[in-house]
Amino acid sequence: MTLALNHITHIPDHAFSKLGRLVVLHLNNNRIVSMGTNCFHGLHSLETLDLNYNSLVEFPTAIRSLSHLKELGFHSNNIQSIPEHAFTGNPSLISLFFYDNPIQFVGRSAFQNLPELRTLSLHGAAELTEFPDLTGTKSLESL
Repeated sequence: MTLALNHITHIPDHAFSKLGRLVVLHLNNNRIVSMGTNCFHGLHSLETLDLNYNSLVEFPTAIRSLSHLKELGFHSNNIQSIPEHAFTGNPSLISLFFYDNPIQFVGRSAFQNLPELRTLSLHGAAELTEFPDLTGTKSLESL
């Protein structure tokens, strides 16, 4: 499903609840500022989520409900912090793109226990002073 290149500013709770077979969701190039905590509820098969080029300021905790997520794009937003245990619900992640965000803080456990993660891009996090612990993230090829 492609909802890219619109003027969407908010994703409400249960926005995609009837789309349990959806595998790819493109929400890039919108004006998304906020997302409901349960906005991805029901997306049981989602593997790719593209939130690039939006106006997100806070890390959306709704991501944790996407247990089959493999690729996640957050680049070119305004995210300043990635919380502790940010991806505890996403053990299948292979690629994470956070570049071109003004990231100043990454929780020590944010990227732990992601056994399939191969690519982690934080380019542009010039204010980052402490590197996160990558324990259990054993397949990383590109950082």
